[in-house]
Amino acid sequence: MLVTTLAGSAEGDHIDGEGLNARFFNPRGLEVDNSGNVYVVDCSNCSIRRISPEGHVSTVAGMTAERSRIQSRIDGPVEGARFRNPDDLTLDADGNIYVTDAGVIRKISSGQVHTLKFDIPVEYNVPSSGDEDGTPTSLAMDSRGNLVLATGHRILRVNSEDLVCTVLASIPTAEITAVAVDDHDNVIFTEETEGCLGIWKVAGGSLSPVLIGPGSTGSMISTGGVAVDGDGNVILADIHRGTILMVSLQGQLSVLFEGSTSQESEGPPADLLSPHGLALDGEGNIIVADCEHHCIRKMHAQLTPPRRLEKPPLASTFVADLRGAYESGLMADVVLVVGEDHIPAHRVILASRSEYFSTVLKSGFEEAAARRIEIQDATTMAVRALLAYLYTDQVLVQDDILIDVMELAHRYGVERLHRECVRQCRRRVTPKTAVPWFIQCHAHQQHEARDCMFRYVTRNFKIIRAEARDTIEMLSVHPELMVSVVLQLE
Repeated sequence: MLVTTLAGSAEGDHIDGEGLNARFFNPRGLEVDNSGNVYVVDCSNCSIRRISPEGHVSTVAGMTAERSRIQSRIDGPVEGARFRNPDDLTLDADGNIYVTDAGVIRKISSGQVHTLKFDIPVEYNVPSSGDEDGTPTSLAMDSRGNLVLATGHRILRVNSEDLVCTVLASIPTAEITAVAVDDHDNVIFTEETEGCLGIWKVAGGSLSPVLIGPGSTGSMISTGGVAVDGDGNVILADIHRGTILMVSLQGQLSVLFEGSTSQESEGPPADLLSPHGLALDGEGNIIVADCEHHCIRKMHAQLTPPRRLEKPPLASTFVADLRGAYESGLMADVVLVVGEDHIPAHRVILASRSEYFSTVLKSGFEEAAARRIEIQDATTMAVRALLAYLYTDQVLVQDDILIDVMELAHRYGVERLHRECVRQCRRRVTPKTAVPWFIQCHAHQQHEARDCMFRYVTRNFKIIRAEARDTIEMLSVHPELMVSVVLQLE
């Protein structure tokens, strides 16, 4: 398996910068967001770091290069916030960061760091979040935004709305070491009992074992981090042996990585020294915190990424492509003639979108043979708007041609466009457009729209007379319309 170094080197320090020029000091927990950013708990630097998809390392909160390493817990703006002993982190869907920090949970959100206060019922007998003895130690996030915490020998779920805790699982004789959540919100956690590894699953309120014992490797395993791929396989980091393991859905344990001869020329050796946090990225690579090599590794494992990291489908270009074909006239095979203007089009589009055009183009009419259709009593702009709709199914009609397009849609049997133009006429009418549209609808025999305009004119006549008096004068050349308005006003 190819192993590359995302950032850091074998020399521990705190330096922001590009890739191998950056420095970490004992990185531990990490997570990958759906944009490809890697967030890292830089443990000995008491800080949270971010590696961008381009490889740039920056400090999100905590110590920076100009500060001394101060183990303290200070809430507030990220520039002045301090962490005491951060160990693990997770992310929610909004990009907020949650960090385990010496027994409490810190949240980084909108440039602020604050300590969460949980409501833990007394009957659970779980130390409070203010306890200083090291609980919780590992955490994950489910799809509903609830935190899942590993605290000693219990797994807790913290409700995202009221921060009330419930116990999901308890193994009194074990020490729970790491926790993860799969695509179905099942909780996967690892525990150690007298050096023996246990992997457990909480699904639908039931606890069941995934793997108990060292398995086929024949030696004890100490888990530094756990993740679940999109197929439900559990991925583990073994601290002591520096290996990455995988447990299948059937409980079969296999070794994914135990040292490699394939690595980039720069960076620390490709073996792992005390690997801790791990996560999968959107390409199915395993990202590992190589703690005592002070760097972050990428293992090109070609696994199935978790669903939350899947890249969204590409946006459809169908409408844009057809609009481009119409506007460019690419491979056009018919021409619409409007006065002296010639508009290229495609017979298959016209015939499939309008029964009128289908009849004309399939018949023995002269238009079909000449591949030339005359459009009478219409403006070029209105015909272009009609064609744009036929190609894209989008109604993008300006006010000054709205009634003309309405008439064309009615003439050529494009019913949806006609109905939409009538609807837009009702919605977009103003005191300045009401009378002109009333006259146009009457001239084009658009009875439904004409009646709407008539009602608007008569109900808002005083406003029209105050704001658009010149339009009322247009009625003087249409005595029948003038009479109908006057009679309604009496």
